Amino acid sequence: MDEAQQTQFYWAERSLEALKPGDLLNAVVIWRRLCRGSVMPEWKADVLLEIPFTLTPLTNVIDTGDGAPPFVYRYFGTALADIHAFELTGKTTDTIAPQSFKEVCVRQHLVTIQRKQPCVFLNEIPSRAGVTYTHTMVRLPFSRDGTNVTQIMTVEEHAEEAEEIKNIVSNGSPGNLIR
Repeated sequence: MDEAQQTQFYWAERSLEALKPGDLLNAVVIWRRLCRGSVMPEWKADVLLEIPFTLTPLTNVIDTGDGAPPFVYRYFGTALADIHAFELTGKTTDTIAPQSFKEVCVRQHLVTIQRKQPCVFLNEIPSRAGVTYTHTMVRLPFSRDGTNVTQIMTVEEHAEEAEEIKNIVSNGSPGNLIR
């Protein structure tokens, strides 16, 4: 078994109250405004124009289909593609590697589908170089019918370590990332 298969990715759910004032909390406030009395707002492409512009590159949107994976990425922000060294627009969660990272992502989507409310997650992703890549994300559910989650928009905030991970990838050493 290689190192990538042995790696465990740490994640924990946090409360909305744990969010510091800033863009992630602003995204939740916008989501609540878009609800207009419904349990969840309806997804429209212009929702991406509503969130703080600094978050758009760190945002992704999935279509949940029937609520069972794999989920299709409708949008995958440019900064996410840059940091993770892969682009997922039009692809499914099945293309995420390694398997343990994919499982984290899918599990968080399933929690959001079940709760039908904004969910906050703290993630720590180790690298072979010994760097831990930490980020906080808010997963925001949307619904076409007002009952079922049909899309999830995820907005992320990255710790300073993200720049070091990005440098590892951009310097031509993607083998240093656990994939």
